[in-house]
Amino acid sequence: MEAFDALRKKTNILLEDPILSELHTALVHEGDFEKSEVIIKKLIADDIFRHYIHQNNYKPHWQPVTLKKTGSIVQKPGMRGGHQMCMDHVHNCIYLLGGWNGSEDLADFWVFSCKDSEWTCLSKNTKEDGGPSARSCHKMCIDCNDEKIYTLGRYLDASKRTHERVVNDFYVFDIKSNTWKLISPDVALVGGPQLIFDHQMCYDDESRSIFVFGGRVLTPNCGPRSGSISPSNRSDERSEFSGLYSYLVDTDTWHLLREDSGNAGPQDIRSRIGHSMLLDKKQRRLYIFGGQRSKEYINDFFYYDIGQNQVATLSDGTKKENGLPSGFTQRATINSESGEIYVLSGISKDREKREENMHNSFWVYVIRDNRWTCVYKNEPQLASSHANNFLNLSFEGLPNFAADKPSSSDMESGIRGPEPCPRYAHQLVYDFERNVHYMFGGNPGRTSQPKLRLDDFWSLHLSRLSKSDLLRKCRYVIRKQKFREIVSVNLVAALNYLQTTVSAAVDHDNKEQAADFRSLASTLFGDMEAFESNYPSGGQEATRLVYSNADDAYVERTELFDQLVKYFPEDMTQPSENLLDLIVL
Repeated sequence: MEAFDALRKKTNILLEDPILSELHTALVHEGDFEKSEVIIKKLIADDIFRHYIHQNNYKPHWQPVTLKKTGSIVQKPGMRGGHQMCMDHVHNCIYLLGGWNGSEDLADFWVFSCKDSEWTCLSKNTKEDGGPSARSCHKMCIDCNDEKIYTLGRYLDASKRTHERVVNDFYVFDIKSNTWKLISPDVALVGGPQLIFDHQMCYDDESRSIFVFGGRVLTPNCGPRSGSISPSNRSDERSEFSGLYSYLVDTDTWHLLREDSGNAGPQDIRSRIGHSMLLDKKQRRLYIFGGQRSKEYINDFFYYDIGQNQVATLSDGTKKENGLPSGFTQRATINSESGEIYVLSGISKDREKREENMHNSFWVYVIRDNRWTCVYKNEPQLASSHANNFLNLSFEGLPNFAADKPSSSDMESGIRGPEPCPRYAHQLVYDFERNVHYMFGGNPGRTSQPKLRLDDFWSLHLSRLSKSDLLRKCRYVIRKQKFREIVSVNLVAALNYLQTTVSAAVDHDNKEQAADFRSLASTLFGDMEAFESNYPSGGQEATRLVYSNADDAYVERTELFDQLVKYFPEDMTQPSENLLDLIVL
């Protein structure tokens, strides 16, 4: 011990946290399993194992949303892509506006009650109710506190791009009064962006402002309608893109924060379409990634610091990193409290084959660790040939789950049960309070049926190891060790302990742990014949919880301690390096 104290003074290294030493003493030396559980419970409550918990990947669970029927009728929005949705997490409902059904732009407005699982049509034609005209590729954002929904931008056919119609009108919907209001007939005239589509839009509660970034600028008669077959047709070398703007709600004023730039300066921002922009309310940042600029699929990842008016690059997209692949119309959400970004892929680009492909993959980015993790990924299929691989597509109002049956390789990749078929021009919203995503509609990319759009509606729950799960897991292994020690001397007591205390710590829904628990019972009953011959009175005289060989118990307790140590952060455990190498001579 004196040598260790000298080493601490010489290297200024704390070899082990005191609470870890306390656990080692209670578990290994004293065999006090109850005290060990108390220590573990306090550590979990104090969030000491936070890093370990967050290292565990999520498991995705897709489910088709079952809608409430009114008699024999299910009311729901029809097939569409390029629509917009926003989540009201306060009232637990989703709003949906417009879209393109394959033949025309739509002007209907819907709300979905997550509690009642029911769609309600608020307006069949918002223009007739004082709101925006039929549109697609627009954007919406919601102020849940003031109960207002804002919408900006749209796509226009080349034949409709006259000087009178190429205007960027700006509307707000008052949820409480169920009324629309025109804020501005053309925000470009008051310092805002020109008419744009495929941009991104976020509402900031703290500053009561709206941020708008990117999108293709539409000018009178600037080319043919795009996107009917492949979104890569939406832009060409002559395309003009919009920059980063903010709109202050209280003063009704627009501000240009960054112009679109083709330069590579540290504070420049290259605009794009089909990208993601997310507001981190906790750190006051706008995270931006993905998208397309002309024929280039962009793979950079950066954030704009709202308070500092600064851009910080997290990845320039030039390195082959184990991160999010480049793509178009990928859908992203954020949980500011947990510091995580979630991304559902859309169309991706195979750089080597120079082909577009469509596949389902779901990614999680941990902001604190600057780390991307792929939760699951199925086999990509070419957008041009994917039409032959869709199952259960519906027509004329039949149920449409558009589900791809998972293969064995999909199951190994993390998919649990059915999942939506790949698509683009869909919408994904996230209720961070209830930890559930919702996805509706989109374009399945069927070249044989270019007008086909989807009307399927899905929920996505992400689950992973929780604090209570980890506590149960620790309790189980601790009690399992105590059971093994009781078995060595008193089978009757061991059986009672197994049926009550050990069983209470088992996650019986976990097949692996349930099987392990059953193996404990089989081991016990396998020894019962020998037990009864040695202890005809029932073995009540053997009550000491020790092995016949004390060293065996010590070894197993040490192995258990080492297993628990893996949950601790590195700064609390002994260094893994050779201690002699840490001494500065």
